[in-house]
Amino acid sequence: MPEPEIEAGLQLLREGRCKSITEAARNAGCKRTTLGEHWKAEQEGGVVQQFQADPALEPEAPWKPDELLEAHGLDPEEWAVARVRGNRWGDPNQPNHQLRVDAIPRASVFTPIDPADWEPPPKPKRRAEDGGPRKVVICGDHHCPYEDKTLHALFLQFLEDEQPDEGVLLGDLLDFSSISRHRRGKVRPPATVNECLKAAMRVLRDYRHASPNTFWTLLPGNHDDRLDHLQIDNAGGLYGVAPGGGETLDGESDETASLSIKRLLYLDELGIDLITEDFNRAKYLLGRKITLRHGYLSGKNASANMLNKITRSTVQGHTHRLRLIYKTEHDEHDDDQPTATRIGAEAGCMAEIRHSLYYGDEEDWQQGALLAHLWPDDDFTLAPVPYVPGRLLAPSGKRYQA
Repeated sequence: MPEPEIEAGLQLLREGRCKSITEAARNAGCKRTTLGEHWKAEQEGGVVQQFQADPALEPEAPWKPDELLEAHGLDPEEWAVARVRGNRWGDPNQPNHQLRVDAIPRASVFTPIDPADWEPPPKPKRRAEDGGPRKVVICGDHHCPYEDKTLHALFLQFLEDEQPDEGVLLGDLLDFSSISRHRRGKVRPPATVNECLKAAMRVLRDYRHASPNTFWTLLPGNHDDRLDHLQIDNAGGLYGVAPGGGETLDGESDETASLSIKRLLYLDELGIDLITEDFNRAKYLLGRKITLRHGYLSGKNASANMLNKITRSTVQGHTHRLRLIYKTEHDEHDDDQPTATRIGAEAGCMAEIRHSLYYGDEEDWQQGALLAHLWPDDDFTLAPVPYVPGRLLAPSGKRYQA
């Protein structure tokens, strides 16, 4: 008599309750090939020969997954085994073996960052108003892992000297080109999600060490939002899923999504605030007169066009240009009496500009940041901190050189 699972599969086929051997095997919990042999024999009026294995004689399977990879010229250190399926048939003491291994490049395997070897400084507190101006550094568009490494090193020296009260990151911290629909050039392959995350965490970690008392806020950019968009478009039912359904082992509420930037970059552990709205709506009010955002307008007139759309001064990223534009407004009854002067600023970029990261844009990008001073009554100044190859030029007159 066949094993119970095989007999159950045969009964499903006899009664016509399954249309294929594969379906019957799945429902009965048996191997498709074994069920197929029994079904074929039954249809032909025969009996499948049953073998009794002798444990003393049964040989080991001739292949291991890593050995099979190596036999096909693949380095197990570079390829991860995603799935293994084995099969054997015939005489148990001299069986035929089959091993199928599905492998993917380890570089494309999503693995959370391990921050175990790093102890972050305590999260800083916002500085209390003392009558003097608050010092705020503003930068963005790092496009990690394509951040400019020399600029990053010089910017750390600048942070160590300035020790700003606040820092605002204007978005596109991560590039995420490998999960983008934006066509990249052929010269450089897209960076993996892991490469982007690891580089971004190193940047944030360096900033926190360079100026431990700076209170940092991160705005999302359109590149940062690609991770959310990928989930929403392809697995909407899983978007926002959190470990433990949003509850810690101690019973505390923690609804931070597993695949959110906040969790993947350990922003809470880093002591960095995140504005969680979509990039085109997310903004940070530095004061009553000035708004910071990633930006959604591009082109050479982006800052001027933004001034025409809103009533505050504005600082944005997105364009990868470093620019200040002033607009003075007058009393409608007295053209000689100005009522307000507003600023439209673009904060440059911290990314490489060689070939515009192969996105096909013209190479009219400027690298650097902005340094703001904000008084308690909301008066403020903005000064560019431009980077030219090998040199970061500070408003104080100090020059940082590689």
